[in-house]
Amino acid sequence: MDDRTKTFYSFFVLAAALSTAGCAYNQQSRFQMSFLPRAPHSGSGGADTIPPPVVSVNPYLEKVPAILLSEPLLPKRKTHGDTLVQEADQALQRAKKAYRRTISTPRARNSTRLSI
Repeated sequence: MDDRTKTFYSFFVLAAALSTAGCAYNQQSRFQMSFLPRAPHSGSGGADTIPPPVVSVNPYLEKVPAILLSEPLLPKRKTHGDTLVQEADQALQRAKKAYRRTISTPRARNSTRLSI
């Protein structure tokens, strides 16, 4: 195939893709609109609107102890979980340094290369 034929076919494919994408967009919006309620008529003026209901206080919240409603206090000292995370981070840093030392040696560099 020569270049002119390739160019012609590429424009044809591009035009087909754009027209297909345009049709798909309209169908999608039509599908979404089928689930929405119809728009109200502008002549009603809102005279038939129902006022929102009055919201009352939850009666069960009055019986809850005050300690449950207050903000929780944070621990003042390190917890066991904090110590574990710190030790794990230190172990990771030590492992990274050891790995870098092993890779930086010439013998280790030569052993990691693939033979062709």
